[in-house]
Amino acid sequence: MTVRMVAIDGDKSTSLAVDRMMNDYTSEDTVYLCNIYSSWDYLNHEKNDGKIFLDQFSRLCHCMKVPVEEAYQLKSNNPQAEFIQEIQKKEVQVFYIGETAFSCITDEENYVFQLFSWIKKLVVGTMALYLQANAPCKIVVVPLLEKTTETREQ
Repeated sequence: MTVRMVAIDGDKSTSLAVDRMMNDYTSEDTVYLCNIYSSWDYLNHEKNDGKIFLDQFSRLCHCMKVPVEEAYQLKSNNPQAEFIQEIQKKEVQVFYIGETAFSCITDEENYVFQLFSWIKKLVVGTMALYLQANAPCKIVVVPLLEKTTETREQ
């Protein structure tokens, strides 16, 4: 039995990460879908988009006969560290994330949000890189291209 978790957001690479998880899934596995949005999301774009994509990917998994133990959303000041805590709490063994997940700009017409997103990415780095460096489990980073990058097994 393997405990699997997928980081959910609206990025194109997230859809590929869900596909990869479903391909790796066996009937003994436990699956979690998790969206963590920033507490700095004053306009609720990340929160609302996260709910929509959690619902869509939960339905997709259901249609593909991949039961989801829990699809949930959390608010955090530090989403990167929150994912690490969730991995530990759920005892996740394999974590899937799209290469560009959690780095897209939710509201492309909001220039202040664009600037903030760009600075955050520059200073903090991408979510995938952070998890590769800090997660206590196998991280599967799924790029927009065909090949898949797997890193660190512990």
